[in-house]
Amino acid sequence: MALNAHLSHLAIGSPDPLVMATFYEKAMGNTIEDIDQGYISAGRVESFCLLPAKRKSLNILPWE
Repeated sequence: MALNAHLSHLAIGSPDPLVMATFYEKAMGNTIEDIDQGYISAGRVESFCLLPAKRKSLNILPWE
């Protein structure tokens, strides 16, 4: 039996979240949405919430 799983609520912390959002836009064709706390990088399959942070971090974040 194959396991078909994915992360749908991923939050990435970065000292410069706009640079990361721009990377995903260029590398994967994602769109960038500006939100109060950072950016949403939305693709065909994956979406990431990119948030400002003093150092790089990876978290989960519930949103719809």
